[in-house]
Amino acid sequence: MLAFSHWTYEYTRGELLVLDLQGVGENLTDPSVIKPEDKQSRGMVFGPANLGEDAIRNFIAKHRCNSCCRKLKLPDLKRNDYSPGRINSALGLEIKTEPAVETPAGEEGSDCPEDLTQL
Repeated sequence: MLAFSHWTYEYTRGELLVLDLQGVGENLTDPSVIKPEDKQSRGMVFGPANLGEDAIRNFIAKHRCNSCCRKLKLPDLKRNDYSPGRINSALGLEIKTEPAVETPAGEEGSDCPEDLTQL
């Protein structure tokens, strides 16, 4: 689930972060969609759970990439080219990647399905 949060932040270039997914199997509930303060609308599009830049900074500080992050070739959040609310529009969707570190089967952190479309 945390790899999905990481992916949403990278895919939207720091515009959104989906957190707090809960559930069983394919049934996920209670997501929190976080948006930086300067990108929020007065209409509370994502509701009162939008904790803004503090939640984004907290996620970036605490997130440790797992096997799914590596399989998705997501870059380290602490080394990205943007910070909450300050996106360089010239970046497009190109993401810097670092070589994936393979985790042998059976070791901790290898719970990511081979077919990532099953996430």
